[in-house]
Amino acid sequence: MADVLPLNQEELVDAGKLRGIRRKVNVNSEMLDKIVDNILVRYNRDLHEYMVMIRSLLREHKDKPMSDEVIENLVMKVPVFLYFAGSGLESLGIEGDTAKAVKLEVFNKAYLEAAGTVGDKTNKAEQESMPEMLVEVAFQRAYKKLKLQIEMGVQVFSGVKKIMTKRIAEIEVGKQELSYHKSDRGKYRES
Repeated sequence: MADVLPLNQEELVDAGKLRGIRRKVNVNSEMLDKIVDNILVRYNRDLHEYMVMIRSLLREHKDKPMSDEVIENLVMKVPVFLYFAGSGLESLGIEGDTAKAVKLEVFNKAYLEAAGTVGDKTNKAEQESMPEMLVEVAFQRAYKKLKLQIEMGVQVFSGVKKIMTKRIAEIEVGKQELSYHKSDRGKYRES
C-alpha cells in the first residue's frame, strides 16, 4: 500500500465540485446506458424476455423441480433465441465498425480544418467528434453486453440439457428395474 502524502491547500479539491462531477458522470452514464439498451433491444428482445421468464420459473419452483414439459420447452427455445441473438451480435459488430469510421471521419475533418499546434488541432478534433465517439462507445458496450448475454444463455441451455439428460437416464434405470423385477405371470413384484 502506498504512503498517503498530506495535501496542501492548493491540492485540496472542493467536495461540492467533486459531487457535481459525479452527478454529471451519473447523468451521462444513464443516458449512454439507455442508448445501449435501445440498440440491444433489436437483437436480444426474445432472449432477454425468455431469460426473465426462466428467472420467474426458478423463483416459483425454488423448492420443487420443474416439470418435464417446462424443461423440454427450455431445451427447444433457448437455442433458437441464441441463434437470432448471435446473428444480432454480428450486426452489432458491423454497426460498431461503421460508428468508428464515422467518428474518424468527423475527427479527421475537424483536425484538418483546425488551426494551431498539433495539440490544439487534436483538442478541437476530439471536441468536434465527441458525439460520434459516444455513439461508437454505445455500440461497443451493446456488443459486449449482447455477447455476455449469449454466453450466459449458452450456460443456461447447458444446465437445462444436463437436467433433461439426467431425467432421461433416471427413466431408463426405472424401466430396467421394472423389467428385472417382473414375475413369470406378467405381474410386478414390489422391491
